[in-house]
Amino acid sequence: MLLAIAFSYVLVRGSEHMMTGPDVSLNVALARRDAYGSDFMWFKKDGREYLIRDAGTLDRIEGLF
Repeated sequence: MLLAIAFSYVLVRGSEHMMTGPDVSLNVALARRDAYGSDFMWFKKDGREYLIRDAGTLDRIEGLF
């Protein structure tokens, strides 16, 4: 069974980047990195955008990958 990603995201931790989803292109990811720096997760779900910058939360998210 395939698990579909229900949202688009960009995860940046230092020099590492991950991204996926229908609303994300390389240009979008680079623009988010330019806007938010090198430690964040941006995602879009149900037409709303969210930004996570808390280091502890990002550590937990990164652990999922």
